Amino acid sequence: MERDVNADFINRHYARLLRHVRRRIALSERARDIPLGELEAEDILDAVVERVLAEPDSKPGNVNHYVWLFVLCDRKLKEFAREYRSKHDGHIPLGETLDHAGKSRDSGEFDPENPLSFIGAEFDSEDINLESLIPDLRSKNPEEEVEIKDLLAWLESESHGWPYDEQIIFELHAVEGLSPEEIALVLNISMDESKNRVNSFQERVQESFRDRDVKS
Repeated sequence: MERDVNADFINRHYARLLRHVRRRIALSERARDIPLGELEAEDILDAVVERVLAEPDSKPGNVNHYVWLFVLCDRKLKEFAREYRSKHDGHIPLGETLDHAGKSRDSGEFDPENPLSFIGAEFDSEDINLESLIPDLRSKNPEEEVEIKDLLAWLESESHGWPYDEQIIFELHAVEGLSPEEIALVLNISMDESKNRVNSFQERVQESFRDRDVKS
């Protein structure tokens, strides 16, 4: 029964899961955690799917399917990185410049189901307020939708120059809409560390918008 539930979820959301893995691989390549072009998203995701279907009751009851699969994909990527470094004496070939590496493969179109869902979320810091910087995402105005997509594309491009910790928060929090609690599970970090990273990310976004306004 649980196996059928897992299989149905994977079948319905495979495209989104694959896009996530592609983006995570591209991020890891930019950070030189893994070599450029050595890893295919389909291989990672298929290995995770095989495990999920073989162990259908292994999902914790308090974790949704997306977070569970993201956790397993993150572990698989880290496992590959460890094995590669072990076989190659810790050496990751640069191959291309890091900036080009992030653009040299299809990392998946930036098309989150709930774009910028982090806006208006409640966190410990009271200074973070992105709502005044970005149009209301609930609006169905086509012009505002285009503006939002352009803004997302610009923000993602900006994120390539951020520290790795903030890039991964951009992916998990802004793109996938994960909460600090869920991010802590995926990255295997403490709740306090997760909140600190999310707050740091939002401060980075504010800084990017301020710089953008000055330049414009």
